Amino acid sequence: MSTVSTVIVKAPAGIYQGLSHDGVNFFHSIDFLDLPTRFAPAQPAEFAPEQLFDATVERPHEIALSISTPDDAKPGSDHPVVVYIHGGRFESGTHEDPRAEGTANARHGVVQVQLGYRVGFEGFVQFPGDEPHAYRGIDDCQVGLEWVQKNIEAFGGDPTNVTIIGQSAGATTALWLMRKDHYRGGFRRVIAISPCYPRHSFAQRKGTLRAFFGKPITRRSFEKASPKRLKRTFKLFRTRYILDMALGPAPFQPE
Repeated sequence: MSTVSTVIVKAPAGIYQGLSHDGVNFFHSIDFLDLPTRFAPAQPAEFAPEQLFDATVERPHEIALSISTPDDAKPGSDHPVVVYIHGGRFESGTHEDPRAEGTANARHGVVQVQLGYRVGFEGFVQFPGDEPHAYRGIDDCQVGLEWVQKNIEAFGGDPTNVTIIGQSAGATTALWLMRKDHYRGGFRRVIAISPCYPRHSFAQRKGTLRAFFGKPITRRSFEKASPKRLKRTFKLFRTRYILDMALGPAPFQPE
């Protein structure tokens, strides 16, 4: 029977208490975003270095990140880092997806980060004034990668040796982060598994969403809408594109 113990990591963003068992350290559901509303632009959270965070509990419904490390990882270990971005048609998924948890990688000397981001309307509806190729869900990942750059060394990872692995919608997100107008140096390489893109841009589908929502497609109207109304609207909108992804970055332009 394995023994579970607590482990403490002191990072620039704070002090994190995780769990250690079976040769692996686990730090669950670490907050990295400041989101005053569901549709607010992605902003990094500000924490004090001396603030203590409980990273022993999984919070799969939050936008957060989780870390798995070898149990001997410490600052200066310089383990390679893998950042996993989950799939889910840009409408579902979580940073705590058990199918992608990091035990196997940690036992082979790799620090793994599972990165969450906003999906559905919160992450991928574009409002007036948004940059043409910017999406809040992808911006969330960008902020998460910046958190990794600033803090992963404290967990034993090498911030100069970060590989993104994305699957399905996560692969699309990873490739989108490689765009010349998005890349900020937060990773060295990408493994994109089965990337997928909507056939049409959001601008081409905005009228359909407006008809189902019954209100202007603005940040204010979406923030004022009830969760029940948004859920009902998304169900109708998604059904309209049942053989496609209703939302997501588009168009695909490999050049």
